[in-house]
Amino acid sequence: MKTWSNRIVAIIVLIGLALVPAEALKASKLFKYTSDQDYVFLTKFSVGEGHKAQFHFKAGFSKELAGDEVNKDYTLHYVIVTDDNWDEFLKEETSCRERLSLAKNAKYVMFKGDGYWSAPEIMTFMNNARTTVYFVAAINCNKVYHVTKPWLPKIWMEFKGFNGGEHFSQEDWGLLSMNYFMLLIFIIFLGYSVYGYFKEIKKEESWESPLGVLIIALILEFGHILFNVLHFSVYEFDGEGVPTFEVLSTICQTGSQTIIVTLLLLMAFGWTINYYTLPDKDTIIVISIMTLVMHILIAGLTSLDRDEHHKYHDYSGIQGFILVALRLILFAIFIFALNISRKEVKRSRKKFFNLFTFAGSFYVLGFPIVYFISFLCAAYVRNRVIIFTHFMFQTFSCVLLLYLNSNKIKTIIGK
Repeated sequence: MKTWSNRIVAIIVLIGLALVPAEALKASKLFKYTSDQDYVFLTKFSVGEGHKAQFHFKAGFSKELAGDEVNKDYTLHYVIVTDDNWDEFLKEETSCRERLSLAKNAKYVMFKGDGYWSAPEIMTFMNNARTTVYFVAAINCNKVYHVTKPWLPKIWMEFKGFNGGEHFSQEDWGLLSMNYFMLLIFIIFLGYSVYGYFKEIKKEESWESPLGVLIIALILEFGHILFNVLHFSVYEFDGEGVPTFEVLSTICQTGSQTIIVTLLLLMAFGWTINYYTLPDKDTIIVISIMTLVMHILIAGLTSLDRDEHHKYHDYSGIQGFILVALRLILFAIFIFALNISRKEVKRSRKKFFNLFTFAGSFYVLGFPIVYFISFLCAAYVRNRVIIFTHFMFQTFSCVLLLYLNSNKIKTIIGK
């Protein structure tokens, strides 16, 4: 049983790594027009009020054309549509010419058939109105590509935007500073937690403690924030960032949340509340696999339509509702386990039990609460609201869990 359990865990971890998206923030797409398609959406980019916008466009075929076609000139027609007109632009009954009239700006990019990128075409303007979301698409009203000439290879198109001289779109504005702030909090928080943990194991001479498990989860969460800082620091410089740092950040976040939720469920079923010996390994593995699969599913789902026009953050759309549903399922299991343990809780442990119930509920329900609060905000600020508010929910829960499992607090509320 032990061998098979280890194999199952290894397989789940490998699947999780495969689902983590290696996302590059530079917007590029390889596409081929179809007969019923007169545009291809590339990306969206928000520009703040009073900011100078600068957009760079490039295009090129995915491979070199044959014969004389290699030296011919081809053009790709980009359009920029504001959020006011985007819904009308998307309607099926809107003709291609009407879509062109809805565009704020348009740009033709000329490229050869040699399979190389064109020189960048640059568009610059002031965004004097409110913060505006600009949607970028390639349009093909005359059906030249892939319809009248189906033998043409796929086309690469690339877009890079600047918002007031910064590479960050308005929905990501301030994320680097926010992550620096969260990193500073975690350096202090983690250092204090590690110090407290080693003080405890010296007194109790035991490594089997929720505090140790929490420390591991906090180290992974620290890694998540650190890799985000590194990625955004590079992105601020070159507009692309480092996809590897994003992958590592997501892995650390998934691992941290899996460990904490597993710990909450083990404690809810009675560990350190009604008994102090760890449950058998099979029980731990079953609970760990269940929570790991849920978090891997979340990581995979958020990558499916990451670059679509309706996405203002990772959890926009059906993924957010699925994550809310999964968290509510976890909360139901958590409450079910607490109800089982409640019958055996000693009077001296009642206060600990109640505080643990509050801390665990706050952690598990943090995302559903934050997710629905975000709908009160403008679309372009939801990403920042979700990231920072969820971080504060998780940090508060972890602080409470750390104090609950420290010797000082256990002495006060009953061990």
